[in-house]
Amino acid sequence: MTAKGICTRSAIKTLLGAVGIAMATTTASGEMRGDTIRIGVLTDVTGAYSESAGQGSQIAAELAVADMGGSIGGTPVEVVIGDTRNDPDTAVEQARAWHDEGIDLITGMPGSAVALAVQAFTREQDIATIHIGAGSEQLTGEQCSPVAIDWQYNVRGFTTGLARALAEENPGGDWYLITLDHPFGHDIRDRLEEVLEDYDGELLHTQLHPFDQTDFMATMADALASGADIIAVGNAGTGLVQSIRHAHELGVHADADLASVMTLLQDIRQVGLYAAADMRFIIPYYWNTDEATRAFAERFQRRSGSRPSSVQIAVYVSTLHYLKAVEASGHSTGPELVAAMREMEVDDGITRNGFIREDGRLVHDMPFVRVRQASEMERAGDYFEILDTMPGAALYGEDPDPACPFL
Repeated sequence: MTAKGICTRSAIKTLLGAVGIAMATTTASGEMRGDTIRIGVLTDVTGAYSESAGQGSQIAAELAVADMGGSIGGTPVEVVIGDTRNDPDTAVEQARAWHDEGIDLITGMPGSAVALAVQAFTREQDIATIHIGAGSEQLTGEQCSPVAIDWQYNVRGFTTGLARALAEENPGGDWYLITLDHPFGHDIRDRLEEVLEDYDGELLHTQLHPFDQTDFMATMADALASGADIIAVGNAGTGLVQSIRHAHELGVHADADLASVMTLLQDIRQVGLYAAADMRFIIPYYWNTDEATRAFAERFQRRSGSRPSSVQIAVYVSTLHYLKAVEASGHSTGPELVAAMREMEVDDGITRNGFIREDGRLVHDMPFVRVRQASEMERAGDYFEILDTMPGAALYGEDPDPACPFL
């Protein structure tokens, strides 16, 4: 324990190692002056999600640490970064190496396959975990964890909100879904079918594709030929960018609405407003929502050179919440710390009406946006018009997932 009582994983490892005992998986008290609270940002540094997550996620976490004064109770806080390479085995290997070095929090893990693999490891080791950028419902369902928070992106909320908004405009409409062939995409398909039943709509076809697919011309041509009223894209990163580009090249907008389940600021910047204009979707955080988001965006841009994505904003606010829970609970990792995170009010000045369910799902209000035409932009990077605010409780529900086994 430090002078102020913060129990860190690395402190325990040093203490137990000194007497030749294997490291325990839960935190304990011990005077460890000069120890460090270590936050590991485990993210995509070089691949498809590097623009929206990447090094910017580390910057966001460091800004949160700075806002807390750089230490908690006299214990300094350090942020390190690791590359998942979008590979579950690589991500778990990095998590294991960090565990051996005494990591307290692992955050990030964009991509459901990576997130689920890392969560299985951190659940066994009682390492505090925050997911940002993975969409699978399993993270708070059958594979939930008492040491994990799913802060951003969840198929249920995004698919439900998008489908309801567009189905209310076009009840009985036909949909065509293009999505990834892994748990994230399967969850989107299942949730979309469920919502469309309430509006007499029909999912005509789901075209599943591998993570590394970049050519969507034939897929978009098939979607157009289906006669669907709405073509929904449920992928991310390079796959999403290419899907939008090829839809534009084929003139999809003339015959159908193009919608995206999950889209980031950087995706639109890459694809260009000319191709994405008038697309609509839900976004967890947007830098130009209000004064608080704009103030953070200015700080972030001074460090990174660009506006923050919703993923990077989520890293910032979730790291703040984690550090406040460390301060309040006296624990820096493990179930006691995460229990404190669930119980505490989400009060960061940016997250609206937020609370964390018992299963670890953050519920909060989110903007429903439209991509602006280039002529509508009033300031650099202001790509989205906020059409509405979607209440989080209506998207996710207030009750925990009954499939979560630790409840």
